[in-house]
Amino acid sequence: MIAFLVTVLVPLIGTGLYGNWTTSRALQAKSLDNTRADLQWRAGQIEGYLQRAQLTG
Repeated sequence: MIAFLVTVLVPLIGTGLYGNWTTSRALQAKSLDNTRADLQWRAGQIEGYLQRAQLTG
Protein backbone atom coordinates (compact mmCIF):
# COMPACT_ATOMS: atom_id res chain seq x y z
CA MET A 1 0.00 0.00 0.00
CA ILE A 2 2.79 2.45 0.92
CA ALA A 3 4.77 1.52 -2.20
CA PHE A 4 1.69 2.17 -4.32
CA LEU A 5 1.12 5.58 -2.71
CA VAL A 6 4.77 6.56 -3.23
CA THR A 7 4.62 5.36 -6.82
CA VAL A 8 1.53 7.45 -7.49
CA LEU A 9 2.23 10.53 -5.37
CA VAL A 10 5.84 11.26 -6.37
CA PRO A 11 5.09 11.69 -10.11
CA LEU A 12 1.86 13.52 -9.29
CA ILE A 13 3.63 16.01 -7.03
CA GLY A 14 6.46 16.42 -9.54
CA THR A 15 4.04 17.08 -12.37
CA GLY A 16 2.10 19.57 -10.26
CA LEU A 17 5.24 21.47 -9.28
CA TYR A 18 6.47 21.56 -12.88
CA GLY A 19 3.08 22.80 -14.10
CA ASN A 20 3.04 25.50 -11.43
CA TRP A 21 6.58 26.61 -12.34
CA THR A 22 5.78 26.69 -16.07
CA THR A 23 2.58 28.66 -15.53
CA SER A 24 4.35 31.11 -13.25
CA ARG A 25 7.06 31.78 -15.83
CA ALA A 26 4.52 32.25 -18.62
CA LEU A 27 2.49 34.71 -16.53
CA GLN A 28 5.63 36.61 -15.57
CA ALA A 29 6.70 36.92 -19.22
CA LYS A 30 3.21 38.09 -20.23
CA SER A 31 3.18 40.64 -17.43
CA LEU A 32 6.56 42.00 -18.49
CA ASP A 33 5.40 42.26 -22.10
CA ASN A 34 2.27 44.14 -21.04
CA THR A 35 4.30 46.48 -18.84
CA ARG A 36 6.76 47.22 -21.67
CA ALA A 37 3.92 47.93 -24.08
CA ASP A 38 2.24 50.25 -21.58
CA LEU A 39 5.52 52.04 -20.92
CA GLN A 40 6.13 52.56 -24.64
CA TRP A 41 2.59 53.88 -25.09
CA ARG A 42 2.99 56.30 -22.18
CA ALA A 43 6.38 57.46 -23.46
CA GLY A 44 4.79 58.18 -26.84
CA GLN A 45 2.04 60.15 -25.16
CA ILE A 46 4.57 62.24 -23.22
CA GLU A 47 6.72 62.76 -26.29
CA GLY A 48 3.71 63.93 -28.31
CA TYR A 49 2.66 66.30 -25.55
CA LEU A 50 6.14 67.79 -25.31
CA GLN A 51 6.36 68.23 -29.10
CA ARG A 52 3.00 70.00 -29.15
CA ALA A 53 4.08 72.20 -26.24
CA GLN A 54 7.30 73.09 -28.05
CA LEU A 55 5.39 74.10 -31.21
CA THR A 56 2.97 76.30 -29.32
CA GLY A 57 5.49 77.70 -26.85
